[in-house]
Amino acid sequence: MNDYRPEILMKIQERLGYMIQHHSKVLVVRFDVRYPDGHPYPERNEHISNLMKLLKEWYYQMGIETQYLWVREQNHSDVPHYHIAFLINGSRNQTGIGLLQAAQRFWGCTLAYGWVQGLIHYCDLEDGRAWLMLNRPSASSTPAEQQAFLIRVQAVYERLSYLAKTYSKGMAPHRVRDFGTSLLPREEAALTGFSIPYPVLQPAI
Repeated sequence: MNDYRPEILMKIQERLGYMIQHHSKVLVVRFDVRYPDGHPYPERNEHISNLMKLLKEWYYQMGIETQYLWVREQNHSDVPHYHIAFLINGSRNQTGIGLLQAAQRFWGCTLAYGWVQGLIHYCDLEDGRAWLMLNRPSASSTPAEQQAFLIRVQAVYERLSYLAKTYSKGMAPHRVRDFGTSLLPREEAALTGFSIPYPVLQPAI
C-alpha cells in the first residue's frame, strides 16, 4: 500500500473539482520533466516554476483557463525530476499534443539547451495517450450517465494521486518546496475545505 501526502491530495482534489465545476469538458494531461545528463540545476525550483509560468501564460493569451500541479522527486539520482498534471478547458482544447510540444519548447528555452528530446516524458493516462477528456453530463442526463461520470472522475483522481505518493519525496534541500500549484481564483481559494462535490475520493492503492 502506498503512503500519500494529504496536502498534495487536497490540492489535486481542489483543482480537479474547480475545473469540473466551471467547464463542461476538462482535458487532463500528465507528463514528467527531467534534466539532461550533466546539466546544472538550481537548488530551488526556479526552472520548473518558469516552465509552468510560460505554459499558463501561453494558454492565457489564447483565453483558455488552466490549472496545474507539479511535484519534485528524487530517489537514487543526484538530480531531481518533476511530475506534472495539467488541467485545461476541454471545450477549447481537445488534445494534449499542443501542450506537450509547448512544454518541450519552453523547457529547452528555460535551460538554454538545444536538444530536449526525451526530457518531456509523456505518461500513459488512457489508451497510450498522455491525456484524457472528462465530459460532465448535462442536467438532463440519465442517472446511469451521471454515475458513469462519477466513476470516471474517481479513476482520474486515482491516476493523479500518484503525484502525492510519499516515496522519493523529502530529498529537497531545507526550505525548498517539493510541490507547487497554480492559484485558484480568489473567491474559490477563500472557501475552506473546497473539494469535489462528489462522493469522497480515495487515492490509488
